[in-house]
Amino acid sequence: NSYIYIYILYDKKMAANLPNTDASIHSTFPMKLHSILTSERWSDVIKFEADGKKWKVLDKKRMEEEVLPLHFRHNKYLSFTRSAIGWGFKRVGKATYYHKLFNFNAPDLCVRMRRNSASNDNPIHRPV
Repeated sequence: NSYIYIYILYDKKMAANLPNTDASIHSTFPMKLHSILTSERWSDVIKFEADGKKWKVLDKKRMEEEVLPLHFRHNKYLSFTRSAIGWGFKRVGKATYYHKLFNFNAPDLCVRMRRNSASNDNPIHRPV
């Protein structure tokens, strides 16, 4: 019985690091985005700016073809940017975004971020 329990814990821990698993489906957009941005794998596609407070998409085409389908349920750049805006990110330059609770050195702040409702008056928290 304890063997099964340990296996389940291990399996969930491993699943948290894999794209498109039950664990990643229940992660919020900011949590997934932070994971992508801190991965060396995608540093030539999307990355944090030097200040660690802003992030920028460097290669829209590769973002659509490689990153989005692996981490989200779509591959559309427009849907990705709409999600970013919906989570309160502000566009501060060409393909560059900022949110006061989104920081390279403080991934734990992502849990405090909320998705805005369509009316923008009532923030809601929704898994991506």
